[in-house]
Amino acid sequence: MYKRQTEFVASFLGPITSLGDIAYRPHELELVGVSDAAETLEVREVVRLGFEVRVILTNPEGSTTWVQLTHDQVKQINPRVGQRFGVRVRSTLAIPAATAAEPATPRETSHHEGSH
Repeated sequence: MYKRQTEFVASFLGPITSLGDIAYRPHELELVGVSDAAETLEVREVVRLGFEVRVILTNPEGSTTWVQLTHDQVKQINPRVGQRFGVRVRSTLAIPAATAAEPATPRETSHHEGSH
């Protein structure tokens, strides 16, 4: 729908979570091995909600983020409270966290005049 969104606008279109200073859709993030990521986070909670599983993580400074996984993904990696994972972005659509909306650029319009 939007190529570039602010965090405020994105929150109306569905859940978002922050990783550093960037906001993402929780399904755009994935858990990876500690050696495959620059930053590692600790699992604080694993919440099973219908078709999805939310893995809530904290960094050493205490900031939280969450990743949305399927039940099959959870079976593969088996995240447990206290376990450490890296978090990697699956998608390239990132939403700058806490940025102001950019002013709209005026569109050029062409006027076609009919024959008289």
